[in-house]
Amino acid sequence: MHVGENVQTVFASMPLDLAGDLLAKPLTLDITIGEWFGHASVIPALTEAVTAGMR
Repeated sequence: MHVGENVQTVFASMPLDLAGDLLAKPLTLDITIGEWFGHASVIPALTEAVTAGMR
């Protein structure tokens, strides 16, 4: 967070932590299979595929 008159004149600044989701690494061919399976967007699809096969 910055406090000042404008972007060139900053009087004070400090880090600001906001609650929310952490940014996930993009899914690429360069990441490990563990990272793929641990990715928030993969987990629901993987769970659905596995449970569909159990019926």
